[in-house]
Amino acid sequence: MTFQKRILWWWGIILAVSAAAVWPAGYFYSLTLPVVLQPEPLVCRPDGTAELGGSVTVSTVCELPLWAPAPVVTVTPPENMVTAGAPQVERAWRWCRNRWTCQTVLRPVRPGAAVGGQVVVAVRDDTATLALPGWTVERLPLDRGDPLLADALPEPSSGRLWWYAAAATVILAAAGGAIWFWCRRCRETVRDLPVWERADRELQSLETAVREKRVALPVAFGQLTEVVRRYLEERYRLPARVQTTGEFLASLGRRDSPLPMEFRPFLSRFLAVADLVKFARQEPEEEPLLRAVEEARGLVQQSVPAESSEKEGGDV
Repeated sequence: MTFQKRILWWWGIILAVSAAAVWPAGYFYSLTLPVVLQPEPLVCRPDGTAELGGSVTVSTVCELPLWAPAPVVTVTPPENMVTAGAPQVERAWRWCRNRWTCQTVLRPVRPGAAVGGQVVVAVRDDTATLALPGWTVERLPLDRGDPLLADALPEPSSGRLWWYAAAATVILAAAGGAIWFWCRRCRETVRDLPVWERADRELQSLETAVREKRVALPVAFGQLTEVVRRYLEERYRLPARVQTTGEFLASLGRRDSPLPMEFRPFLSRFLAVADLVKFARQEPEEEPLLRAVEEARGLVQQSVPAESSEKEGGDV
């Protein structure tokens, strides 16, 4: 190898090493540079007047050190415009800096003045706000209106939300009305039953709840007392729920009492136990409670009027 070739070969190596060291050198040098967020003025195409159904491109440029992260761009569109997709951020590399081009596309959706928008560029805790210039959105010619307007005027999301809210309100109102009507029918059906049938159903339900441990025994005994007193009041016109136990038992002892004699011993025992549970806080037991429910059902079934029993037998 001649001397001249050796010189050229070494110059090639030096240039290659130097080229390979350019980016690391620029990066390490950028570590000494502060982040100064100074975006260039907005460039808008077209400017001043926008066509309904067309698009407007808005861009700005900011330079940051190599070590700084990419800027985050947030766009608030002006009135009568919407953003067409997310803002785009593209990088162009310089020796110790990145040149970031921030671009967004706006679409006019209604004719009139489009004012009030802004572009916010943020890098870490530093932000810069650039006000969007105003545009005048012109109406389309009549011969171009239909197909372009269909594409340029999407339904506002708020309008769709109002429709969804109205539909949900109608559905909920209909469901609530159906539930109310069904509950009312059920109450009317129970209310239309004779007092002995209604009391017998309530006692059956109470017995099932006690056996399945779905109700506490003191609560169940209170419900049993309420069913029996209400039945006596409705069946025999006795003030069972407004009198004390002593007053009620005294009224049963009168000759003009409408309650048959065979029911009085059970009621005397039952009301005495009820007072113990209510005032002495005596805890009822399950088996005696179930026997009391059974005896109460016997009282109800034996006190069915004769004409009602004959009618039921004839229907069968």
